[in-house]
Amino acid sequence: MFGDTYYTFLRPEGYDATIKWESTATSNIGLDFGFFNNRVSGSLDYYSKKTSDLLSDVPVAPGANFVNRITTNVGDMDVHGVEFTLNTTPISTKNVHGILDLTLL
Repeated sequence: MFGDTYYTFLRPEGYDATIKWESTATSNIGLDFGFFNNRVSGSLDYYSKKTSDLLSDVPVAPGANFVNRITTNVGDMDVHGVEFTLNTTPISTKNVHGILDLTLL
C-alpha cells in the first residue's frame, strides 16, 4: 500500500537447482501358516523401506538466497523390521467359539 492505493509487484522466491523428488523402495517377504485344522494360524513378515532425498524446510544463511528458509533434500531414511501375527481358537464347541489374536511388531 502506498498512500490510498494498493500496488502489486513480483519478487523472486528461494531457488535450489539441485532439488529432486523423494524416492522410496520397499520390499516385503512373508510366510503364512496354519496347524491343527487352522485352530493355530498366523504369519511372519519381514519388511524393508528405504527413502532417499527427503525434503525439509531448512534455514539459509542471510544473503545466500532470496529467502531465509528453503525446501531442499536433506537425507535418507531406512526402516526395516519383523511382524509376527498369531491367531488361535483355543475353545471350539457347538455352543462356544473363542478366538485369540496376537500381533507383535
